[in-house]
Amino acid sequence: MYLNKSLTVLEEKNNSLLLKIGNSDKFVKMSNIEFDIIKSFSKLKDFQNVISAFSDVVEIEESQLSQLIDKAKENQILTDSVTDKKEFWITTVYKRKKKLFEVLKIDFTGTRLERIFENKTSQILFASFLITASIFMAVNLLSEPLSFQANYIETLYNVPIPFSKVFGFIYLSTFLSICIHEFGHYFFYKILKGRTSLFGFGMLFFVIPIFYNKVLTGLIKKRSERMLINAGGFIFDLILVIFLIYFTKEYHVDFPTLSFLFYCAMISIAIRTFFGMNIFLPGSDGYYIFTEMVKKDDLFDESALVLKSLLKPKSFNLKKIHYALYALFSYIFILFSWSFILIPII
Repeated sequence: MYLNKSLTVLEEKNNSLLLKIGNSDKFVKMSNIEFDIIKSFSKLKDFQNVISAFSDVVEIEESQLSQLIDKAKENQILTDSVTDKKEFWITTVYKRKKKLFEVLKIDFTGTRLERIFENKTSQILFASFLITASIFMAVNLLSEPLSFQANYIETLYNVPIPFSKVFGFIYLSTFLSICIHEFGHYFFYKILKGRTSLFGFGMLFFVIPIFYNKVLTGLIKKRSERMLINAGGFIFDLILVIFLIYFTKEYHVDFPTLSFLFYCAMISIAIRTFFGMNIFLPGSDGYYIFTEMVKKDDLFDESALVLKSLLKPKSFNLKKIHYALYALFSYIFILFSWSFILIPII
């Protein structure tokens, strides 16, 4: 038996480890000593030698060691092969999770590509480039009148796109802007020492193609850092909007088709920001930032219970009226968001 080379240690805390197995969604928690014993067995390949090696640390019976090794095999911590072959980054999923139907999973945790994103020099160079470019474009935009509406109308007159293809452009611009938004979350996650690189592609409400990033914010200790990760998508949206406005201002005549795509992206970002940064929509970036601020992870659930208690006046606590109001606004925005998505489809 050999130690699985695609194993990743996500967290080490209080003499215990949280392990991620390959590019699967499987996570295993065990003590440091158990993991050391398993690693020792992968090298010594003999029960008695392992027991002797740890005799000064812990007393192990052969039956106990056998159970531990069987469990390690079951959880794929130990494998039969020593091969260095990596699992495919992209795998099909076909799994429904609430409002999202997952189609593909992209997992490059533990690969060289992930090491590049984790490299401090790479992070500093990339951040410096974004800041410098954003400042340059912002100064350019502020140095003279923008004429945004006139540029937009001129683009519409020049763009050689039939009306039948407009929706394709809207979907494409939305998808590309979402990719950048999700990379924003990932970039800050890596700066703050996040240990996974998980992305996916699926269909939101079984209709809208969407790209998403899975970050394990629960493993990030500081509340302020978790808030920054959740705000990372919005920060990258802001940088992207500055670029889109700059490009359409300078090049809408030379590149009308590309400019039209960028105008579609700006509309998409504006709509997504309204919903994504809305503190009343559970599951949105704004909701997670707000719950971190008020230190209430289950804010919506608790608020919904308080609102329902209004039906039983004797059990209602007037001191929690703000929770009831929060739940009421949440339900209003949830209904509005569903209507906003479903009406154009219908």
